[in-house]
Amino acid sequence: MGGTYAKEHLVWRNLLDRCYNPESAGWKHYGAKGIGVAKAWRDDFERFLKDIGAAPDRRRSTWLARLDVTKDFEPGNCIWTTRNEQQNRRAFCQHVTVHGQRMTIAQAARLPQLPSSATIHKRHRLGIPQETPPVPAPKRPAVVVVDGCVLTVKEIAGRLGVSPKAILHRIRSGWTPAQIIGREKHQGVAPAKK
Repeated sequence: MGGTYAKEHLVWRNLLDRCYNPESAGWKHYGAKGIGVAKAWRDDFERFLKDIGAAPDRRRSTWLARLDVTKDFEPGNCIWTTRNEQQNRRAFCQHVTVHGQRMTIAQAARLPQLPSSATIHKRHRLGIPQETPPVPAPKRPAVVVVDGCVLTVKEIAGRLGVSPKAILHRIRSGWTPAQIIGREKHQGVAPAKK
């Protein structure tokens, strides 16, 4: 065997460890759930290697994954894959359909023109198709309460003879309602001298 198939041999030993050794860190995800390794592979690394083939990439980013995560590590159910691809096969991944293609929520969130994974998850839970454009929240006019009266930015701007942008700037800058309407002087930072 030598160093030629060292990566594959390590993967094979780790499979056996996770599936048959209760002391293994991976036992709870495999052996404890009844996941095993095909009998033909258990005692015969050469058979395992013949069935699965050499890893296509010698880097650590190549993994052995099960196509059906509810079945054992066995011929026909295992492929070499990347970490990202394997994570999308996990049993707890939720799937959505976008433009007729089934994918995980994480995969959908990486597509251009789609919202965040949290929004995709919420749409999935509510049964809203992913292709449906998001409905923007209705715009509410910004308001200021002065002496118990609710005034919109537009109303205040009209009364003071300034632009609504100036009023919005004052609100965003943390001015009090009395400062916004000009009853109290705003103690701002003095402009820098040129």
